Amino acid sequence: MRMKKRIMKTIALVCAFCLLTGCSMNHVKEQNDTSASRTASASKDNKITVVSREEGSGTRDAFVQITGVLQTDDEGRKIDQTTDQAVIASNAEDMIKQVASNETAIGYVSLGEYLNRKDENIRAIDVNGVAATKKNVEKESYVLSRPFNLAYSGKLNDLEEEFLRYVMSKGQGTISQSYVSVKKEESFLSLKPEGSIIVNGSTSMAPVMKELAKDYMKENPNATIQIQVTDSTSGLTAAMQNSCDFAMASRDLKDYEQELLTYKTIAKDGIAVVVNKKNTIKDISLKQLKQVFTGEIHSLNEEEQ
Repeated sequence: MRMKKRIMKTIALVCAFCLLTGCSMNHVKEQNDTSASRTASASKDNKITVVSREEGSGTRDAFVQITGVLQTDDEGRKIDQTTDQAVIASNAEDMIKQVASNETAIGYVSLGEYLNRKDENIRAIDVNGVAATKKNVEKESYVLSRPFNLAYSGKLNDLEEEFLRYVMSKGQGTISQSYVSVKKEESFLSLKPEGSIIVNGSTSMAPVMKELAKDYMKENPNATIQIQVTDSTSGLTAAMQNSCDFAMASRDLKDYEQELLTYKTIAKDGIAVVVNKKNTIKDISLKQLKQVFTGEIHSLNEEEQ
């Protein structure tokens, strides 16, 4: 009888141990499942990191105007409402680096610059369901587009006039490789005037202007053209102050700038909205862009207000 009681007691202890172990294992599994669920949720709800160009940038000026981030106050003043939480990129190259190194980043860059670089860690997303392509900029179906302008003060000398003529004729072939040309390429014959030209301004325009300058100097070895890279506003200011011969402006000129300067649109360019390659966003509306870049929403999972 005693032996039977001992056996029954042993069986009871084994059963109790198994029950406790099972509960413990289930509890651990539940904790792991909960933790995994939280991780997935956190990954899905990561806040957007806004990356903007610096003040004075023609790309930023065009972007905020088109998206509505540039707003008018009660006194009629134009106020750039870009969130003060934005990471500021000093040029197109810096913008690409910032977005490529941050999985939650969203920014914007010259479409021509994006197409030329093709950084494997970033990609352009559609805006209002339309892809950022040269063809769509040319068709005017892609909303984020702007002009490339060369502006100058006063009357051009022979060399400056010929260089501008080159840009608007044979130079259109160079422009069309990465941007939208404003006219067909035409033949060009240089009279080979002597002198030097200083071109100052937009970082977005600088790559194509360097190519145009290099190609023109082959046509005219008597010319020297220097490209100074600053930003659109600085370039226009320099032209107004006669400290450069041409200003590069990757945006529309403001009213007072148009009064003081003469300008020629030499090309059209899109503004690509770019995200990290690991980001799953494929399309964004103009309204969402405004909300994101003003800091009104911090995740594209949030409802539009």
